Amino acid sequence: FRFGESHQAQYGRNGQDEQAETGQDALCDCRNPVRDDFDGDGKKEAFGVFFGGAEALRETRFVDSDQNVYLMKIGGSAMIVHDVGNGKKVVNVSYIHQGYLHFAVYGVRDGEAYELKISSDNNYYGKIDERDGKFYYINYDERGTETENYEIVYDEESGEFVKAGSEPTPTPDPVTTDYT
Repeated sequence: FRFGESHQAQYGRNGQDEQAETGQDALCDCRNPVRDDFDGDGKKEAFGVFFGGAEALRETRFVDSDQNVYLMKIGGSAMIVHDVGNGKKVVNVSYIHQGYLHFAVYGVRDGEAYELKISSDNNYYGKIDERDGKFYYINYDERGTETENYEIVYDEESGEFVKAGSEPTPTPDPVTTDYT
């Protein structure tokens, strides 16, 4: 897969997070790809929403700096890149399902994509809004009534969005855990 003028890609579907095999691939169309250095390591990665193919109407895929293509958990219809500072960026993928807005936020760490915990698997009917250089988490109930609206900040150490003013959750070190 190469991002070029046509934005056509060939890929195979081998399951979630598996690398696409070349040679047995189905032709699909990549719309509105975003290519950037998401983790600040000087190498460009990309995310794209792929349409077509035999097995999916739309899928979100990650392309690493070596041009390997990976299927992400949530397909989408729109993508927004958020600059979270210090050379790092995340991509917010959203879609509407049965009248409700769902989203996933993906980042890149050490060249590999990951899904941030704030994604709608844990926060149904929500979205992230960026206004005046600040990020806000907004959640709605099943009737579309706003139930939460608060500022969030990107915690660089954990690679996650956290509520503004709250302490980030430290990542445990399994090597130094004392079980005595």
